[in-house]
Amino acid sequence: LDDLAKQSTSILAPTFNGKWGLRPYRTDIPIHRDFTVSNILSSDGSETQAADQRTSSFQLTLGTLQETHTRFEVHYKYNVGNGKYDGVYYVDHTGSNLPGGTESKSAMEAQCLESYLRFGLLEPLIVQANWIYNPGPAIYLLNYLVSYFSKQLFTVQFDTTFQAMPIEVGDLISVTYPSIPAVLHRIVCQVLSVRHMPTKG
Repeated sequence: LDDLAKQSTSILAPTFNGKWGLRPYRTDIPIHRDFTVSNILSSDGSETQAADQRTSSFQLTLGTLQETHTRFEVHYKYNVGNGKYDGVYYVDHTGSNLPGGTESKSAMEAQCLESYLRFGLLEPLIVQANWIYNPGPAIYLLNYLVSYFSKQLFTVQFDTTFQAMPIEVGDLISVTYPSIPAVLHRIVCQVLSVRHMPTKG
């Protein structure tokens, strides 16, 4: 299912009836909410402690480089006759074979170069998209892969107020917090999990 979601530019998300479904991944949606020290809560039980002794619910976990790549390939237009793909687009730190008028061409090349300079040469991410026959969807998929997997992924987890109730899996949020490395300052995250915990009492 993870491979299916990755290749179809979607994420797995729970539906209203408790089942799982694919939600399209989009980079053009607005940021739904900003999270800072004003609405990221302390850990449960800290409210009874002195201010300088309270612990935060904020946790940042850095992902492994196994999920980070410096070269991306999308093979498309599958030829049933010879069992091969007649079309392929690629992008890495040296450039790409994308058409010159492609809007996201320079951005994808820059992201791959930045990843290469930071991490060195990593394993390529190759997707054989046998359901794509036109260049447009292939380029869209390539852009999604580069924007998502050319950076080292990390996970942010924290408790917040009920003002965040409207947020759904797949939404974009921004997070600004002192424990985030200064080079990042303000990070934009995609919500992958939401858990509602009613007040105890």
